[in-house]
Amino acid sequence: MSHTVRDLLILTAGLCTSIITTVAIWLSLHYLHFPVYGFSHWFILIGAVLCGVGAGSGYYWAAMKSHRKATALVLANLLSMAVSTYFVVQYLQYYEMAVNGQHVRDLVFFSTFLDLAIRNQKLGLFMATGLDTGALAKLGVFGYVLALVQIGGFAYGGFYLFSRLRVRAYCDRCEALLEPSMVDSRYAVMTEEVPQLFDVLKKLYRIGKIGEATAFFGQWGSCCTAAELSAGDGHRGEPLLEVWRLIDTVRRSQTD
Repeated sequence: MSHTVRDLLILTAGLCTSIITTVAIWLSLHYLHFPVYGFSHWFILIGAVLCGVGAGSGYYWAAMKSHRKATALVLANLLSMAVSTYFVVQYLQYYEMAVNGQHVRDLVFFSTFLDLAIRNQKLGLFMATGLDTGALAKLGVFGYVLALVQIGGFAYGGFYLFSRLRVRAYCDRCEALLEPSMVDSRYAVMTEEVPQLFDVLKKLYRIGKIGEATAFFGQWGSCCTAAELSAGDGHRGEPLLEVWRLIDTVRRSQTD
């Protein structure tokens, strides 16, 4: 499969989930009069983040299945799908809304409608006790702050999916995402030793001394830093030694 065809299929999968998410949000607005993306907990817009994840989930799934490397283009696609979902929802409201039997789209431009919608937003407080304090005053120009936060939530949902894809080990030669076949923990006495140990490990791999690299990996000793040794299927003759991520760089020191 050519890269162009692969990317088009991934993009199609992303558009499908973006459309599904858009329709789901619009239905909640139309029938329940509740914006799902506005749901928050302690001022964290969980709803907006989840909507962003939902919009980009198809793209992420297709990228995983087709072994697409996490690149700047992938990030741009995920962010654009997540953020565009917000604006498409607003446009659907604009297109469908009617006042006194006359469609709003026949009265004002979309930009004017969006400005009015943002400025006329209201905040409501729902206490932990279950007491609903009702809606506060209209936000006016501060509605743009809330709108930007909501859009940021959508964008973060897309970025979260990208970060999940980015941490996966990738073989440039085979153009494939690799699954870890073994996970083990090794330790360093001082925090400063960790980058040095990883540098030695990578150099041994790069010059083809896989056995020495594996032995070196097994000799680490004392504080609390984890690494992952990954080898994908079909890479037995040339396993990939991947310094995937650092976990708890220093959980405790010798002074504890």
